[in-house]
Amino acid sequence: MLFPLALRATTEDANSVVRTVLAVDEDKQSMTFAGDIPTGHYAKLMRANFDRLILGAQAAGEAAMASHQAPALSIAISCVGRRLVLGERTEEETEATLETLPMARSRSVSTRTARSRRTRRGAAICTTRR
Repeated sequence: MLFPLALRATTEDANSVVRTVLAVDEDKQSMTFAGDIPTGHYAKLMRANFDRLILGAQAAGEAAMASHQAPALSIAISCVGRRLVLGERTEEETEATLETLPMARSRSVSTRTARSRRTRRGAAICTTRR
């Protein structure tokens, strides 16, 4: 879980997708991943970094809000891989992202914490910008 795979169609491809290891069966010598792994794609073993995951989520929120001037809707969904890697720090990631959203800045800490707890149980957070 701390070592997901980055998949690319070619070695020159700038776009990659990440696949988290969900299970390892040593008897069958097999691994189960979150998502498919297309035949012929290149895989690179990665190492999870807690702080960079949280900062990356915050940067994504900032980038999303920087490109929107009109009312907007933000839906944050944390994938299973992030939850497995971050564990209890998932709440930090959620709060770091919420802090970038205009409406989130005016909410009380207790509201953000309640929303973060719902996220840990698999619900998505929706925030509107007016």
